[in-house]
Amino acid sequence: MFSTITAALAIAAVLALVLPLDGSQDQALSPVAGVIPGTAGTVMTVADRDKVVAQQADQPAEVSGYPFPLPEPRPGEIHGPGCGDSRVFMVKRTNSWGAGGLRGEEYLAVNICAGAYRRDPDTGYLVVSRTRFPGDTASASILVPHSGPVRITDAPLGEEGSAHVWDALIRFDSARGTVGYIDLSDDSLHITGGPVEGVCPEGTFGTPPNCVLTEAKLGTLHISPKNRVVKPGGETVFTAKIKNNGRAATNSVDICVTAPKKLVRFKKWCLPINTVPSGQTATRKFRMQVKHKAKPGKRLAFQFEAVSTAIDRKSRDVRNTQVTIKVK
Repeated sequence: MFSTITAALAIAAVLALVLPLDGSQDQALSPVAGVIPGTAGTVMTVADRDKVVAQQADQPAEVSGYPFPLPEPRPGEIHGPGCGDSRVFMVKRTNSWGAGGLRGEEYLAVNICAGAYRRDPDTGYLVVSRTRFPGDTASASILVPHSGPVRITDAPLGEEGSAHVWDALIRFDSARGTVGYIDLSDDSLHITGGPVEGVCPEGTFGTPPNCVLTEAKLGTLHISPKNRVVKPGGETVFTAKIKNNGRAATNSVDICVTAPKKLVRFKKWCLPINTVPSGQTATRKFRMQVKHKAKPGKRLAFQFEAVSTAIDRKSRDVRNTQVTIKVK
């Protein structure tokens, strides 16, 4: 009797250890190594359990028939200065451009932040961040020397931005007049104007780095003598003087004279001056002869004109002076 009770208690103890109290078998852990799902109720050694785990790891997981969707194309847009974060080594953030597009089974999103380089605010800075799917995120830094903060001025917008996110041209200008673009096909920098190219920014004149905001400005055109008496067949010389009162050198100055050609003859009707530096005066001499047919007592009027062409070749500065001679 006692041995029968003892045996029953021993069997109950073993069952209590192997089976869970709630009747579930798949998630039960054996006192030896645990039960792997799908092998419910089987007591394993540690070595046997490791073999089952290894077999399950070698079998590829079943993939459902629902593919993970690619992101939708994102239209190209230019945004305000709130771009990047503290990890972007940039100050004076100006604006940004972003777009996302699909090419086959690849999605690419690009964001470009513009501003100045934190270590040298005199250097423009463009950070290009790319996120690919499938793939990862990478960035490229483009420095624009001696430009100051740069600002994106033109980039593909709307659907055009989505279509050209791989090869868009992103145009920019800067606080110091540098203009250019970056080519997203190879992240190359192209400077098309400004101090880096040796040309002063629009609205300024001079030679970099000495760019000034005011252009060349001619002073009064002085002709001497103002009046002169000349016999028929006689000669005389007029001296023309012109001063540059501006802060930039003139690109060129031409001094010309208009006179009655039937009665007088000038050796040169126009005399060019290549350039007149700021604050300096240029001088040219005009030799003239009164023809023999000119009648005594006649007064002949001469119009002298100085024309300066600005360095940008878009504006002209003109000065006029009139003189007379009397035929004796």
